[in-house]
Amino acid sequence: MLSASSYKLAKRCVRRWAYKEICRLKEPETSATAFGTRGHEQAERFLRDGIAPDLHTPEGRLVYESIPFLPRPGEAAVEVPFAFELDGAWFYGRIDAIHEAECTKLDHKFVSSLDYAESPASLVRDPAAVLYTLAAPFWETTRLRWIYNLKKRKAGQKPSNPVDATLPLTDAKKTAREGLIPAWRLLSGVRALFAGQDPTEALPLLDAIPCNPHDCMAFNRPCPHLAYCSRENPGLLEELTRE
Repeated sequence: MLSASSYKLAKRCVRRWAYKEICRLKEPETSATAFGTRGHEQAERFLRDGIAPDLHTPEGRLVYESIPFLPRPGEAAVEVPFAFELDGAWFYGRIDAIHEAECTKLDHKFVSSLDYAESPASLVRDPAAVLYTLAAPFWETTRLRWIYNLKKRKAGQKPSNPVDATLPLTDAKKTAREGLIPAWRLLSGVRALFAGQDPTEALPLLDAIPCNPHDCMAFNRPCPHLAYCSRENPGLLEELTRE
């Protein structure tokens, strides 16, 4: 099975994906991911139980600022897991919130800059947005709302910035067939090569899997696997799945 986050990791670097998924070497939690986890928890409690965000915390203040863009408490299902099959490929994940009355699926983002935000045009091709649209409950057209909460703001910027888009089910299937399903097939084949093998024994063999040297210092953070990765045999997921 493939999730949006796993697909994005493989798109960055297939070998880095293999270190995590085959050798079970977890990506270390950063201060940014910890902040996002806490923010998601407060948003979940507000939407599910009506518990006010904790204004003594920075993530709570951001959730408070996003309230005008959220359904009322009790109106949306939150942290909804999904798993489905399309053309023989299996996908899974968890949707932050589903507001069925508005045919809307939402995602909370906690970012340091709007440089990381999708535009309405790019959101409809975002892997998570595509999988959200294909996951039950699905409609002929799904409304998507990604709410970008800014941890650091420049003068004049708002703390909470929604990006809205609509994605027809037929378009989501087309995008999945163009990128997600070929990736699932490739990555499933890589998994099969190492099936039943001890992760420590598989580790030195992963140099045979293409890597992306440009990802070694992505976002000014060193890849956690630099100590044992050769950085040889470059290649990208798009190249490996190209027909």
